[in-house]
Amino acid sequence: MAMKRLFLAVALAMAAALQVQAQVNPKAGYIITNANDTVYGTVDYRSDVRNAETCSFKADGAAQYTDYGPTDIKGYRLTDDGIYYVSRTFPVDGVNKTFFAEYLLQGGMSLYFHREGTEDLYYFVDEEGQIAVMKELEGLTGSGHHNARIKRETYQDVFNLFKKSGKAQTDLWALHELSPKQLTRITREYNEAFCTEYGDCVEFQYKPASARSVIPRLRLQVGANVGSLKANRYQYVTNLKYNAVMPQLGVGCDFLLPRVSKNLSLQAMLLAGYWSATGTASKEQHVVDPDYDLSFINVELQIGAAYRFSEEAKVTPVVRGGLFVNQKFTSDGLVADFYNGESSAMGFRFGAYVGIGVDVPVGTHCLRIEADYLTPELNSQKKGDATIDKTSAIELNVSFLF
Repeated sequence: MAMKRLFLAVALAMAAALQVQAQVNPKAGYIITNANDTVYGTVDYRSDVRNAETCSFKADGAAQYTDYGPTDIKGYRLTDDGIYYVSRTFPVDGVNKTFFAEYLLQGGMSLYFHREGTEDLYYFVDEEGQIAVMKELEGLTGSGHHNARIKRETYQDVFNLFKKSGKAQTDLWALHELSPKQLTRITREYNEAFCTEYGDCVEFQYKPASARSVIPRLRLQVGANVGSLKANRYQYVTNLKYNAVMPQLGVGCDFLLPRVSKNLSLQAMLLAGYWSATGTASKEQHVVDPDYDLSFINVELQIGAAYRFSEEAKVTPVVRGGLFVNQKFTSDGLVADFYNGESSAMGFRFGAYVGIGVDVPVGTHCLRIEADYLTPELNSQKKGDATIDKTSAIELNVSFLF
């Protein structure tokens, strides 16, 4: 019950912090009204899916953000990065839909990008207003002839739009993976060759680093697991108790989510440690020595989330929580005795953890100091009448984020 309350408190703290920080990725920019007026201010630049539906904008001098839909304004743009969204109506799965499309290239042949759910769509619009859409192909599991037929049928409208240029058609056909960079290049070269009467192309600079919604950071960790373990050995010995300090080394990754929250990150960490202790039986039968040695190598995977409460402070509080799964490898001692003298791994165990700590910036990197509580593992390891269960621990760690 206490652990449930602790998890609930951590979850509520994260949710409250996210609620307070409603605008998470402010960028200098402007909106273009339906009357063609330009209003400068700050755009909350979020995920591709949200950007297509809503522009959260605060005009210079305004106190609050206002949400605009694709029928409320003509478009919006980030002044620093050049990323430009315009209100357009394009077909999505055969049905016309109005949204903010990301403008990649303006010319006789223009190019737009849109993310619908998890699917990336690219729209080409020629000088006469004809539209063709490109997306990643599905169903390419058959022969080369079968795949070529699907590709021809799916991209026929695109190839027709580029009918003046065999090179552009060949370049499009040769793409193994669609990307804004490659499609912009092909479209720009087509415009330079066949659409010069429409003037120079305008490329709205696409910066992958600015557009990334996930930024990975390497994390190296050193620490200690201060834990206890209880075990039973057949019918002869019960309630063996162990206490030990297990040194640990870890390597993992923090995944920052700048377009969801500047303070929230997802985490994955792989830990390895060596545990060794002597346990004393509280009840014994036909046993001369009541002490039993136990040692093992513990390999553990932790997956969870962390929330930093400030971006500006020199020392920033952090809360985190998640799940873990581990495997204990043994070669001798108590566990081998449990297994009738056979050396063996004890099987996968799993549980949960919560923790608190602080982040200290070191240049562009970060030093993290934290303490975590690991719940008793939820599944007992059993071999015949023997069990090893009820392990719990406090972990004290220092890690460095690159």
